[in-house]
Amino acid sequence: MTKKFGAVLSDRQYLQNTLQMANICSIMKTSDEARPVPFLRMGTGRFFISAKGFVNMTFDEAHSTFIHQHINTRSGERRGRLERGHQHAEILFLRNVWWPLRGSFKNLHPEYEALDWRGRSYFADFAWLPGYVKLIFEIKGYASQVRDMDRQKYCNELNRETFLHAMDFHVISFAYDDIEQRPDLCITLLRMMLSKYQPSPPRFTRTAC
Repeated sequence: MTKKFGAVLSDRQYLQNTLQMANICSIMKTSDEARPVPFLRMGTGRFFISAKGFVNMTFDEAHSTFIHQHINTRSGERRGRLERGHQHAEILFLRNVWWPLRGSFKNLHPEYEALDWRGRSYFADFAWLPGYVKLIFEIKGYASQVRDMDRQKYCNELNRETFLHAMDFHVISFAYDDIEQRPDLCITLLRMMLSKYQPSPPRFTRTAC
């Protein structure tokens, strides 16, 4: 008997899983960034297999590592804001939308600090900064963004988004209700948005011999 991923498997099951892993790896295209494919589901975790043949962490493990890495590199209010501001809605976005689509948190920055048009610090829920585009993601609940928003807050919200556009940031907002109840729609829209900014592959031209 073999213990694998916290579950006891027979030698036959272990061999079958190993062969399945090898078969999946052999048909996947190699890429610099791990491209996750669902492989095993055991307990509450999801295991993925990457293009390079190794098993990635579950969401909870990857998320914990992701947040602790950012906390350890921050200090002062930037660190405090991450510890206080990264809560249920932000985690739900990562769990239901970002992780199923991307499979990693590479180039993603939680509670990203930027300046507004008044020079005041503003913390976006997430910023994705791969080097060729600057995207900001906001998770907006109905209560805080509609029901409880007064006229001044509404003006500030629009002015901030306009200023961020002027600073080459693209602001993308998702409704909390969609993230919770219709994550597939959010994934589809996010995939369309990200594909718009993916760098084009280099073109090869034939040269005369």
